[in-house]
Amino acid sequence: MITWLSSYPRSGNTYLRILLHQNFGIKTYSIHGDFTDIGKNIELSELVGHIEFDDSIDVEKLRSEKKMYYIKTHNLFDNDVKHLDKAIYIIRDGRAATFSFNKYQNNFSDTPKSLLETIYGNSSLNVGTWGDHVKSWTSSKLNDIKIIKYEELVSETNNIVEVLSVFLNIKTPEFSSETSFSSLKKVDSNFFQKGNNTAWESKFNEDIENIFWSINYKQMKEFGYEYKIPNELIERVVNDKTINNLIEYSKHLRHEISILKKQKSNFEKIRSDYQSTRKKLHKVLKSNRLLVLEIRKLSFKKNPIMKYFVSKFLRGYVGKIETEVEN
Repeated sequence: MITWLSSYPRSGNTYLRILLHQNFGIKTYSIHGDFTDIGKNIELSELVGHIEFDDSIDVEKLRSEKKMYYIKTHNLFDNDVKHLDKAIYIIRDGRAATFSFNKYQNNFSDTPKSLLETIYGNSSLNVGTWGDHVKSWTSSKLNDIKIIKYEELVSETNNIVEVLSVFLNIKTPEFSSETSFSSLKKVDSNFFQKGNNTAWESKFNEDIENIFWSINYKQMKEFGYEYKIPNELIERVVNDKTINNLIEYSKHLRHEISILKKQKSNFEKIRSDYQSTRKKLHKVLKSNRLLVLEIRKLSFKKNPIMKYFVSKFLRGYVGKIETEVEN
């Protein structure tokens, strides 16, 4: 059996593996091998509980066994994941994850990427954009998937250990163990960064932030990440009379639109009444004997618009009927 440990890169996957190893004694594979980072550092590899994943390992064979195997992946949800597999999916604020992933690529890759390239999903891994990745896993049809937010993983670690215990059906340890990012940096300062969710703010200017949100808005909103307006932009809006005028004008336009909608509704009613009257007059015109009598029954004087429509209609059928309507 297989439990996938999945996330967009730099979203807390390694921290999850450390918690699983320290609290439950679970050792984990990585489908990516991790030869250039975790697998290369013996101390880090032991801390994570990392097992080397090479070409000789048959995923289908692992899936067929009764023992549970835990495999890390950063790939988009694809056919390698089967319907009956379990999965733990870690979500981190897309801005923080994207910024950290960009920094990681430039530290460990031979082909550095710009921040915008990373935001657009241009990387050596099959991860897509942050929003693509989140959508592919959270909207998958897996029977058993547990979604955990990175922010809770690092701030409410003891609670998350209990959540993992229930989900994996493993006894909760008497004393849960957690590791601070400051201690992890001592193990590998290149791999582990500060672990906070604010480092991106100094690198995301207004243009980059707008591009990020235009790509990832739906998933960011779905998982509770709100757009934070930069202070400079707030001050500019407050002090810019033109923008304030536009805001006021937009309010005026909304009011005008509401009036037009009401007028449209009234017009639709008049039109409906006209159509109804027209059908009735068709029937009346079939009998010249009852024509004048039926017209007099209609209350045209109470509705000038109705009178106009009916008079116009009648001119095509009866020569001097307007005189009768007046009377």
